[in-house]
Order: sequence, then C-alpha cells, then structure tokens
Amino acid sequence: MLFRALLGVALVSLCACGGEVLGDPDSGPAPETTSSTGNDGANDEAAADDAMAADAEDAVDSPTDTGTGNDTGSGEPAGGAVPEDTPPPPPALTVPSEPVAYRPGESLELDSGTTNYWIVVPRSYDATHKTPIQLYVYLHGCGGYSSGDVWAAGNIDAGWIGMAPGGTEGGCWRDQANGMKIVLAAIADLRTHFNIDPKRVHIGGYSSGGDLSYYVAMRNANAFAGVLAVNSLPAYGYENLAAVIEGSTRPFHVVHLSQTEDGIYQIGTVRTQMQMLRAGGFDVTHIERPGPHYDANTTPFRNQLVHPHLWDGWRAP
Repeated sequence: MLFRALLGVALVSLCACGGEVLGDPDSGPAPETTSSTGNDGANDEAAADDAMAADAEDAVDSPTDTGTGNDTGSGEPAGGAVPEDTPPPPPALTVPSEPVAYRPGESLELDSGTTNYWIVVPRSYDATHKTPIQLYVYLHGCGGYSSGDVWAAGNIDAGWIGMAPGGTEGGCWRDQANGMKIVLAAIADLRTHFNIDPKRVHIGGYSSGGDLSYYVAMRNANAFAGVLAVNSLPAYGYENLAAVIEGSTRPFHVVHLSQTEDGIYQIGTVRTQMQMLRAGGFDVTHIERPGPHYDANTTPFRNQLVHPHLWDGWRAP
C-alpha cells in the first residue's frame, strides 16, 4: 500500500529527465520536440470546453439514465460476435525481429503501415530486447492528439511501454471497427521492434477513447489483461452490452473512473453497465468522484486513482 501511495504521487509530478507530462485527457498536439518535458496538451478552460463540445457532438445517440441497461440506440446492435480479422495468438518467442533505436523517456513515433503511433520506453526496459515488458495502450478522447497523450500512457519511470495509436488526431473514435484495426495493427508492429509480454497488454482511454478500449478488449479478450477507462461506457449508445458480454471469450479486469456530474456519460447508466459487467463475471473497480465530463481534477483523478492499477499484476491467459 505504501508503494501504491508513492506511485500515485509520482504520476502527478514532472520528472526533469523524462517523467510524465500531465495535461488535459483531451490534449492538444505535442510540441515539436522529442524531449520528455513536452506538454501533454493545453490546460486552459477554453481547451476543455472545446473538447467537451466535440464529445457532445459525438453523443448524438448518447445513452439516457433509464436504469434499464438497454443502450442499443437507434442503430442495430453490434452484438458480441468476434470479427473474422481477430489476430491469432502471438508466438511464444517475443524477442523482436526488427529492433529500433530509442532513448528512454522520450516520445518515439513509429508507423504500423496502417497509421502512425507514438510510444514512450521506460528506463527499466531491457536494452538487449531479451526480457519482455508490459504494454499500456492509451486512446485519447474527442479533440485529443495521440502525439501528446502518449505522455498519459507512459513515462521514464514506468514499468511498461506506453503507446498512443494515431489515426484520429484532433477527432473522435467514431468508427470503432476501424479503430480496432488501428489498435491491433499498432500492437502487432510494436512487437516487431520491442519485446512485449503478450499476457500483460492493457488498454484504456478517456471518453471516446475509453469507449474504444472496451470495444477492442471485448472482441479480443484473450489479448488483453484489463481495461482502464475514464468518463466513458462499456457500451456507448449504439451497442447492446448484454450481447457484447455474451460474445466476449472471457471476463477481464476493469478499472473505471466516473465523474458524477458528467452530462455525456450519465452516472445512472454507468452504474447500470458496471453492474452488468460484474454479473458477467468481470472484476470491476468502479471509482466515482464529483465533477463534470472534464474539469481540472480529471487528469489528477486518472493518474492517482486509475493508472496505479497498472502495477496490479493482471495477466491475460
């Protein structure tokens, strides 16, 4: 517990030699530098309003607090069927075939062939590439930039490589099927460059990024150890959560942060869906704190209450 408390403090402090740079979950573009002291986005009220407005546009079919758990929206339910393009299990050998040069604690942009993505490699990574490491995939919210939000995913003192896939810079993850392809392609490409433990891959995000993290994990449950989501939903408006849960190959760990005055992801609907996950066998930690969809506390809440669970030792099969 003392270690967890110290970690919470570390995640909200800046390290002059490459620590996480904190900013809005829906960040602006990163400065044109590879320095680990880059800014993870604008922190002013106007930027927050822009991000919230963009998410509000994404919420045309926003769920209402009916307490019924029926969030199918007007479209046809996506259901729980696993798509045909689900990748096969990774090979037992995890040593990368095409290692790349990197500097610990600095942002590195790579290209999967599908789109670009950004990573931060911690100093704990084995530079000989012989030892597998944990991976945390973080997805930005509407109006956010992966080039900046990579600092929400990793830092020089983390025990994992942080990744932020691109593809919707400045926009929302509206096309979740395409977003899933982007995420899986980025993970597959990263494995050719770094030694990633296939049993310790975590995914999460803020707002529409959190929605996509659930979408990807539910349909590729054996590939992910857990989901860490902020101000989002397991099934946002246009999905039938019961069918999605039924179609998932296994329950996994979930840590979900909600701000109770969120006007986009209403707390009654979030509570209903968290209970549905629990009933489906998922290990759910639901954290509630006061506040709207975004305010000055959102990033500290994420860093202090959600991200420390990356040290919990979750493992996929």
